Amino acid sequence: MQVWAENMVEVAPRKTNTLLIMLAFVLLTLALLAIHTVKFDGRNYRQDEAWAVDGAIENSVAETVQWMARNIHPPGWRVVVDVWVELVGHYEPATRHLSTLYTALTFALLFRLAVDLFDREVGLLAVFILGTLAAFTFFGHEIRPYSALAAGAVGFQLVFLRWLNRRDFITALLVVLFGIGTIYTHFYGLLVIAAQALLFITLVRWNRALYLRAAGLFALIALSFVAWVIPFLHAVVVRTGSGVAYGLPNNFDSLLLIHRQMQLRPLAIGELLLLAGIIMPVMRIFPQRHEAHETRLRFGGEWRKVYVLLPPVFVLSLAIIGNTVAANITSRNLIVILPSLVMVVALAFKVFPRPVQAVVIVLLLQPALTNFRTFIANGPYQEIAAFMAQTVEADDRIFIEAPLVWQHIPLAYTMRQRLPVKFDNDDLMHIIQPAQRKLVDNMPDPAHNVIWRRDEADVARFLNFVGETERLWHIEVDQWQRGDRLLALLDETYVPVRSADWGIHDAQFPDHIVTEYRRIPDDVHERYRFDALYSLQSWTLRDDVTVQPCQTIALESWWQVDAAPPANVSMTLVLVDANGIGIVNTDGTPADSYTETWQPARLYLDERTLTIPCDLPPGEYPLLTGLYDLETVETLPVTLPDGSPVVGHAYLTTLIVE
Repeated sequence: MQVWAENMVEVAPRKTNTLLIMLAFVLLTLALLAIHTVKFDGRNYRQDEAWAVDGAIENSVAETVQWMARNIHPPGWRVVVDVWVELVGHYEPATRHLSTLYTALTFALLFRLAVDLFDREVGLLAVFILGTLAAFTFFGHEIRPYSALAAGAVGFQLVFLRWLNRRDFITALLVVLFGIGTIYTHFYGLLVIAAQALLFITLVRWNRALYLRAAGLFALIALSFVAWVIPFLHAVVVRTGSGVAYGLPNNFDSLLLIHRQMQLRPLAIGELLLLAGIIMPVMRIFPQRHEAHETRLRFGGEWRKVYVLLPPVFVLSLAIIGNTVAANITSRNLIVILPSLVMVVALAFKVFPRPVQAVVIVLLLQPALTNFRTFIANGPYQEIAAFMAQTVEADDRIFIEAPLVWQHIPLAYTMRQRLPVKFDNDDLMHIIQPAQRKLVDNMPDPAHNVIWRRDEADVARFLNFVGETERLWHIEVDQWQRGDRLLALLDETYVPVRSADWGIHDAQFPDHIVTEYRRIPDDVHERYRFDALYSLQSWTLRDDVTVQPCQTIALESWWQVDAAPPANVSMTLVLVDANGIGIVNTDGTPADSYTETWQPARLYLDERTLTIPCDLPPGEYPLLTGLYDLETVETLPVTLPDGSPVVGHAYLTTLIVE
């Protein structure tokens, strides 16, 4: 009875300590995920994100598998995204929560692996370091496969380690399932599995039965990929030719770039911790840590560090070897080695005195909280959609000019999915570099209105595409200006009325310019002249003259100047009663621009609205317009085309209020 009581006294503190550790892990994970989410708040999709999301919208699960057969990436993660987008929609915060879940899984698996190899303190430190690492924050939160790839890599390491200790059926099944999931998430999963196989040979002493069992596990994982081998090799060898276009070459500069991008900040602290973790013997930190299965392992008590360090070495070595055949090395692909490296850093962190640990934690938190390091620029797609949404209509045509297919993918997605009216590929025309022709079918919904050479046939197709549409949108990326010749053909029938740019005057985005062109009315001629300089050439009331109280009407008017204006003027649109007394008016610079910048003979379109007062009695009310000096507020005199003076403002029409 006394022994039982003593055991209860020992167990109770241990349970309490476990609960505290788990609470610390949960709170740490939630805090890190909150930091990642806040950093991405309001952030546009990157090109690859838009590609993944648009693919989920346009394709069913079966179509996604067929689509990925033309690409270097396996289909597993894409299928998950298909289901996720179907459940939560395609807007940025909702879709990126999938990566948040994978990141949380990565933290949990990393913590468990570090505990199995070392202790709970190392586990918490490893999670903290990975969560504050800029590269993992950026690539791990995008709606891309990298957080899932990291989870697969660390999960495979964990279950394989447990299989080495237990060698039971359930653990073996988990090894196979994690392996299959990892290789179908991203093609770098193949390197993860191969690295673990090399680690097994390096770490485990020869035992025929154990080696046969391990070979069976790796064979089952490899067998699952047989169906995808031919599409994968075809994508690598035939479609891409030399691998991914953005892959880094095999040289020292590439390794230095990868090191700088994936290192902790401040850089000096990150390098010190990594170097110390590599050099420091594990047995100096855990002198009493021994397990039964260690007799089957080489390297004595240092096998734990070998288990952590060799997979990154093998992955990087295999990637470099593969890079000689097909380019594949990128910083984001190498996210698979980060969980192992942060455990090495956490080992060094553990031996520091508590005050030093506190200082280092503060130094690591400072850039993690205050800086958002972006590794790849995205585009101003939300901003473009908001700009176009002000006036876009269903009959518009959109002309996208960019050299690379990858620049067209997010713009096509934005045009089809993020505007208040829906467009399809028939409403879009693309001008792309001829060298990009074979990449067009990588688009989730491949473009079919594409201009490659700008020859006579392309000119005819462009003019036929534009037709007699009232509004044409031109989107230009990187100031490529290959469409200028085509747009010049429209000079006599269209004029630019609004334009916005991003990235021209700041570095937040790559250069994007959006211009709205409007078709010149067929009945353009001088209606009124103001101050013998300005002329009203045409106007259109986009509503019926019969209106209701509280209704908003819209007026379009076309203006022209004979010479450069000496001053800025403002335009007024006013509703008057039978005695000419103003009831309601709306004022502002015509065409939303300063008239001092106007060029002679060019047409300028003004669009404005006027709301009928809710208490206006039924009756007939003239609608007038006029111009006045912006500084002196002096009304400009009005004349008819023949020079006859007009008293007051120019008459447009009469509204009938019912």
